[in-house]
Amino acid sequence: MQIIKQGDSRVTKIVNKKNLSSEAEYRLSLYTYLYSENGRYLIRSTLSFEVTELTEAEWNAVAQIKAAPVCYDFIAENGLEQLAMSRYIVETGHDEVRQYQQTVFLLKTMAGKKKGLASYTILPTTGCNARCIYCYEEGYPVCNMTPETADRLVEFICETRQEDTIKLRWFGGEPLANAKIISRICQALQERGVPYQSDMVTNASLLTKELAHEAKELWHLKKVQVSLDGAKEDYTLRKNYYNPEKHNYDVVLRAVHYFADEGIRVNLRVNVDFENIFRIPGFL
Repeated sequence: MQIIKQGDSRVTKIVNKKNLSSEAEYRLSLYTYLYSENGRYLIRSTLSFEVTELTEAEWNAVAQIKAAPVCYDFIAENGLEQLAMSRYIVETGHDEVRQYQQTVFLLKTMAGKKKGLASYTILPTTGCNARCIYCYEEGYPVCNMTPETADRLVEFICETRQEDTIKLRWFGGEPLANAKIISRICQALQERGVPYQSDMVTNASLLTKELAHEAKELWHLKKVQVSLDGAKEDYTLRKNYYNPEKHNYDVVLRAVHYFADEGIRVNLRVNVDFENIFRIPGFL
């Protein structure tokens, strides 16, 4: 087995075990999710967010544990001790809900209380160049943030923020439709010495290579969420762009690479319905 995504170190320090009981029976954790595709076997803890890749033999052994509890000898014989210590597998009598509650309490206690706001969700515009069939903002009036409003927002942030780094969450509409305002806000914060980083929800169709670089250097963009609702045909129908010749699936795929090339983490969101669900495995 091989860890391919490290978990939240704050959580793993609390929940991971150093020793296992040879007298206990073990079952799959409530927070363990299994996924296999094209000969790869992945196991994920939704408690710690760690992801581990298993061999086929380890996968088959975990499948047996999922079907019914096993003794410690089974864990040892199949080399699954690390999964048990990392809490993918737990003792049958282990109260996981209580452990979750205790973990949340400890994290909040360690974090302490800070004066001021830690994050701001900002809509540079409510306008969008797409007409997604599932959009809950359909019918909203289009409103673009003005330079005057952006300047007042900077004042508000400076008056209400915490001392540590703040997070700016760019939302919309399509936030890239008013990228100049994002740059104006970030430039003003930078000039005032405010430490910040940002993330964004975007369809990415308006991104250029140059703008991706600006997003990294000026916006301090760390993460984006891009919706891809299936392969090209499904995406085209669901996104329903006003100008599909200019904004389309191929453009968005290039944009995803622009983000990634700048070291910006890209999360792909797939909206599933009864029309496209059977084609999702092929898309993945």
